[in-house]
Amino acid sequence: MNEYRFERICRTSNSEAYLIVLGEDVVARVDLHFTSSDVYGILVIEQELDEPAIEALRGEIDEELVMTAVTPRDDFSLAVYRGAPVRQEPFTDADEAIDEDDE
Repeated sequence: MNEYRFERICRTSNSEAYLIVLGEDVVARVDLHFTSSDVYGILVIEQELDEPAIEALRGEIDEELVMTAVTPRDDFSLAVYRGAPVRQEPFTDADEAIDEDDE
């Protein structure tokens, strides 16, 4: 089994987002959204993972993040996408202020 590490990016009252790290490399990102009885997730894979590895990762997400949450779940639905980050740092309001200063 891989030794994935989940690094929380943010948390709200009904959602959480994590980077999924293996060693020093970001493998994926998962966003989880909690309802009163179900959990919906979006997994964006940044590295090559085959179907069995994705299924194993889904199991780890369920065990480590979903089942340990305060909100109990009846079902966990996970949509999986392959992607690559375009920009590592998120766009923020500060970016707009810098752009306005350049004008």
